[in-house]
Amino acid sequence: MTSGEAVFLAGDQGDRLVGAVAMLAATMTVPFAIIGGIAVSVRAGPYRATSDVDAVVNENDVQLAVSDLAGEAGGSRVFVDGTNVDLLGVGVVGPGDTDGLNDHQALFVLAHEWALTTASPAGISCRAIAEPVVAPFASPFALIAMKLPAFEDRSASSATNKRASDAADIYHLLLDCPGEIASGLADATAALRHALTAAATRVLLTNADATARLARSADRNIGDLRGETLAALAQPLLGLH
Repeated sequence: MTSGEAVFLAGDQGDRLVGAVAMLAATMTVPFAIIGGIAVSVRAGPYRATSDVDAVVNENDVQLAVSDLAGEAGGSRVFVDGTNVDLLGVGVVGPGDTDGLNDHQALFVLAHEWALTTASPAGISCRAIAEPVVAPFASPFALIAMKLPAFEDRSASSATNKRASDAADIYHLLLDCPGEIASGLADATAALRHALTAAATRVLLTNADATARLARSADRNIGDLRGETLAALAQPLLGLH
C-alpha cells in the first residue's frame, strides 16, 4: 500500500471492523498493536475478508485493556459492537529468555513482542465513518514473523483454510511490502533473525511448492504462483540461502 494512504474496508463487515478499531484507538490507555488479518489488509491491501480484530498488549496490561473496552474482568476477549476483539498479552523478552525453546517456539514469542514494540500508526476507513481512523498496526516484517509459526502450527490440524490464508498473507506481504520487510530484518535482534530464518527456510524454500499451492487455494487472484517464484521472492528479503 502507498505510505500514508488509508485502507478502505467495504460493506457492513468493513463498517464493523473499522468501528472496533476506532474504539481501540479512542479508549485504550495502554500501548497496543493490531495484528492478524486486518493488519495484513492495512499493510498489503484488503485482498481477503476477516471478521475480527486481534491486538497485542503487554502481559501486565491485559486486564486494564479489557477494562478500557468495557469488557468482562478476567477475560481477554471483548465484543465491540458485535466484533470480536482478542487481546493477546506478550512479555518483554530479554537476553537468554528464549534459551531452552526451539526455533519455532522462540519465533512465536519474539515475533509478538516485536509486533508490539515496533508498531506504527496507519489509517483505515469505511463508509460509515467520515474520517479515516488511525491506530497502531504491526509492521509487515512483524506480521510475517508471526504468520510463519501460525502457518506451521496449523500443519497438523484440520484448519486447512486458515493455513491457506496464512500462506496467502505471507505471499502478499512479501510482494507488496519489500522495503519494509528488508528494513525490519535489518533492525531485528539476532535471536529474532535466527528464528525467522529457520522457519522461513522450511516454509518458503524447503516446502515452497506446498506453500504456494495453499496460497493459490486461498486467493484465486494470485494466479499460477509456483514454489520457485515464492522462494525467489522471499530469499533476498529474508536473507535466505
